[in-house]
Amino acid sequence: MKFPLFGGGNSEKRRARAEAGEVREKPSSSDWGNDLTAKLLPLAVVAFLAYAVWDTFAHMGGPQRIIIEGGEAIQELAWQNAKVSKKYAEITSKRTRLFVELRGANGEMQLLDFAKEKALFWDRINVRNRLTKPAGSLDVQVDTYERDTTLTMRF
Repeated sequence: MKFPLFGGGNSEKRRARAEAGEVREKPSSSDWGNDLTAKLLPLAVVAFLAYAVWDTFAHMGGPQRIIIEGGEAIQELAWQNAKVSKKYAEITSKRTRLFVELRGANGEMQLLDFAKEKALFWDRINVRNRLTKPAGSLDVQVDTYERDTTLTMRF
């Protein structure tokens, strides 16, 4: 590229001056085109804009999450081979919220809040387990690699 900010803008003129024996004066500190920060400024701006665009549009058009909270709402759900894709906790000085993110067979995301669950169901499941639960029940069959177990949630 032959942009002055990238250092190769006047290469023919420099070569002609060098052949003629001219000595180039040292650029002043106000000549911002020769400063290292000025050479890296376009790269930093492009990187910032690329990150801003990625951050803004990354989740558009993807599967929508449904946040489900409380025992009654979870009891009404039915899962058939729902995969546990994420499991995390939000811990503050006032309360602890336990979350499990399930991905259904049709790609639907469900975010379950286990803040009031008393049977430690959150501790017994792992990421990539598959869960099967009929509607109206709190018994969940957990399909693991070693053995299948049935866990009961209590709220």
